[in-house]
Amino acid sequence: MQIILNQMDITDYQVSVNAAAILKSIHDHQVCDGFMIFPELALTGFPTLDNIEALYHQSTEHFHSILEASKNTDSTIIIGHIDKQDQLFYNACSFIKNGKIIHKHRKSKLWLDDVGVFTSGEDLSVVSINDVVCGAQICFELEFPEGSRALAKKGAQIIFMPNGNMSPYANTHYVLTQARAIENQCFVITCNSVASVMAVSL
Repeated sequence: MQIILNQMDITDYQVSVNAAAILKSIHDHQVCDGFMIFPELALTGFPTLDNIEALYHQSTEHFHSILEASKNTDSTIIIGHIDKQDQLFYNACSFIKNGKIIHKHRKSKLWLDDVGVFTSGEDLSVVSINDVVCGAQICFELEFPEGSRALAKKGAQIIFMPNGNMSPYANTHYVLTQARAIENQCFVITCNSVASVMAVSL
C-alpha cells in the first residue's frame, strides 16, 4: 500500500492555482493504490469572515473537478476544504474515492483564527477502506489526545491529519504526531503545507 503526502505550497485565496496543483498531483500518481493526502484547506488557504462565502463558492467547482479526477486513480484522496451546511461553515476533510465522498471529518478544535469563521464539528468516526480502518483529524486537534484515543477505540489503524501548522510551532506537531501514534498503537499520517509561513519540517 502506498501513501502519497502532497505537501503543496498553498497560495491563500488563489483557488484556481491551488486546484491546478492538486489535479496535477492526482494525475501524476494515478497508479497509487493506497492513499493521497493533501493539507488542511488545500483549495483555498485560510479564509476570513469577510471572504469565506466567496472562497467557498469559488472552490465548489474545483472540488467537483477533484471528484471527477478521483475516478482515474485507484487511490483514496484525503483533502482539506471548506464545507457548508445550514448556512454554517466547517473546516473539513473528505475521503474521496471513485468520484464520491465516502467519509468526512469536520474540525472540532478550532485554532484562534478559526473561531468565528468556522463552526466546530462534532463527530469522530472511522471508515473501512480496502480493509484498513481509517480516521481523520485536522491540525490543532492533534494537540488534544482525547480525539485520537476515541478514534483508536473505534478501531482506527491509520489516523490521517491534514495540517496547516505554522511557524514557530513545527516541533510541537512533529513530536505530537509521534506521541499520538505511540499512545494509540496506530499510524498517524500528518501532511502540512510548505508555504513560506508554514512549519515545513512536517
